[in-house]
Amino acid sequence: VTIDGVRVIGSAQAPIGFAAPIAVSGNAHATMTPGAIADYADQLSPAGQGTATYATVGGSARLTVSGGMFGGAALGGADGVNGSVGRGAFVLTGNGRLDLDNVVVNVDSSGVSLFGGATQLFMTGSTLRSNVNTGAGAGIHAALGTPQITLVNSVVTGFANAYSGSSTGIVVGTFAQPGVAATIAVSNAALSGNDTGIDVRSGSTSAGSLLLTGGNLALTGNLFGGLVCSDACSVDVAGGEVSGNGATSAAVAGSHTFYGGIWLGSTNRSYFLKLRNVQVTGNKSLSTGNTNQSSNSGVTLAGNATSLYDLGTASSPGNNVIAGNTTGNQTTGLNVAVAPGVTVRAVGNTFSAGVQGADGLGKYQLGTAPCGPSGCDLTSTASSGANFRVGSGVLRLAE
Repeated sequence: VTIDGVRVIGSAQAPIGFAAPIAVSGNAHATMTPGAIADYADQLSPAGQGTATYATVGGSARLTVSGGMFGGAALGGADGVNGSVGRGAFVLTGNGRLDLDNVVVNVDSSGVSLFGGATQLFMTGSTLRSNVNTGAGAGIHAALGTPQITLVNSVVTGFANAYSGSSTGIVVGTFAQPGVAATIAVSNAALSGNDTGIDVRSGSTSAGSLLLTGGNLALTGNLFGGLVCSDACSVDVAGGEVSGNGATSAAVAGSHTFYGGIWLGSTNRSYFLKLRNVQVTGNKSLSTGNTNQSSNSGVTLAGNATSLYDLGTASSPGNNVIAGNTTGNQTTGLNVAVAPGVTVRAVGNTFSAGVQGADGLGKYQLGTAPCGPSGCDLTSTASSGANFRVGSGVLRLAE
């Protein structure tokens, strides 16, 4: 089915369930194109009023939106205010699939909600943006099942409710609905200007998980943290940046918790982190809260004894830049608080030069303190500073 040049006008509030103007189900494949219209949704629901869902995709159905805009440039036309329970402008259930190809989607508080067995979201050359963010929400909410999210040349931005810190670019799971196993694949993608870029939430009864892979990922300017994993995460990213996260201004009211650039800080979760050619810079807080605590660092690593960390080896140098992540004397570039017996390998990276034994180029070399002539395994006895601190476990800076 092709839907060309069709615009939704008026209110479509759905306080219960997921009633929507467009519903694709069964095994149908519908393709929407803008034709001569400028906006698919003409103020679908007044901003901040009710919960409006534009389209639902269920069963094994697929909806492809090829070009065009939702919601205009000023107001949240495809309004998904009640984002805290995942009711967004697009709702996927069962094995439903949504493709956004060269589309601009402007919403209030929530964009795409993924409920069901194996839902799929593919964004290519598209922007998902919150214009007004009147309530807690998420750009993409992976709420149930095994959702797959693919972002190619795409941006998720503006999901920020700074007074509560309750919005996020991509959220996996909820505190009430754990057990979500989400996969995110990225290529030239950005999550910027949200409260949190990616938030993997923990559950008390069943652990969730995130598998994040790809390259050239930008986690930038998110108010309270870039990637926050309270549950199990496996992250393998090459290229891109994690910068300016947690840099909330002093004008933000209240006391908040900051997570810096990458936070894998739960002690009883299993983590895997591999970074190559990533800039981890300028993740520091300027407001109230835990601004000068070690958990608000460039990269915070904890986890259980099964966790693995590969930020570079002798045969495969990290080529990451980890610098400028200090708010105060407790924050640092690499905050290592891993389980006993776990080694964080971080060989071949560039740190702040002339600090904690780094040379004039910000490198650590065998034979130069704090490294020995044949090894550079640092423990909690090593000094703490702007480049690293080791609370437990081992940090390897050269080999």
